[in-house]
Amino acid sequence: MKFIIYAPLEINDCGGCTALYNLAQILIDWGYDAYVFSWDLQISSLLDTSVLINNIPIATHDIIDIENDIVIYPEIIEGNPLGIKKCVRWILYYLNPTDFSSTWGENDLWVYWSAEYITKNRDLDEQIMNIYHLNKKWVRDNSIKDRTEEFYIIRKGRNRYSETNKIHSNESILLEDICKTQKDYISYYQKGRILYSYDPHTFHLIISALCGCVSVVQPMDGVSRNEWSKHLPGHQFLPEIDGSTFWPGIAYGIDDLELASSTIDLLPLVFKKQSEASVNTVRNFLEKVHSHFKI
Repeated sequence: MKFIIYAPLEINDCGGCTALYNLAQILIDWGYDAYVFSWDLQISSLLDTSVLINNIPIATHDIIDIENDIVIYPEIIEGNPLGIKKCVRWILYYLNPTDFSSTWGENDLWVYWSAEYITKNRDLDEQIMNIYHLNKKWVRDNSIKDRTEEFYIIRKGRNRYSETNKIHSNESILLEDICKTQKDYISYYQKGRILYSYDPHTFHLIISALCGCVSVVQPMDGVSRNEWSKHLPGHQFLPEIDGSTFWPGIAYGIDDLELASSTIDLLPLVFKKQSEASVNTVRNFLEKVHSHFKI
């Protein structure tokens, strides 16, 4: 039995793509036979599997056993391109009315990054799997003392952003105009003072704050800070103030900026605990795979 993870060739600044490769790496580290099948790379059948993509071995059609292997598709994939009978659908973000779930198999195993993504017609006891890995590049560079620059990102908050409701200052730089890879973003977070975000769920909120750049998220209509804080996995490890949980280093609106700035040093510990907990979600996922597919 092999795990075939369906993912793009390039990770760049894609959070979901990073998650897929991180899962492959964990499975390999635990002794499983795991590969990535790149949907955007035409691989010759003569190419052997010693070729690596981001340090993960690639799969060719030749090595796939459609009866016994397990394929893991992200939620953006329509149907079953590889024809493997044991399919896992990893829901890494909200499904929408135009999603491809109607093209998936009845026996496919649905797994969610967050319980918040579980659709109303699904079992609330569905499997949750999220993977967080503390990249050493995200650690704050304490040699940088003078942080003055401000940035903003829109990401998946495009429907929430307009010139009339903006929270960033006029001097702020839109990073999506100049950054192509996660490395590019980190280079700015390492020297920045504030990152404004119109996407309330992006992992960049955490990465920025880990790098020492305080994050400020545009508040969601009708959603309190306590409610929002539970949207990001890891909320069970958050501190409280006045009976409300909060993310250290991340302000829920401009009014929380002082709180975020004064607590930013607490974030690495919160994230470390979440990283450790996320490993258990992978173990639970493997148990679910064995029971669901009767392996």
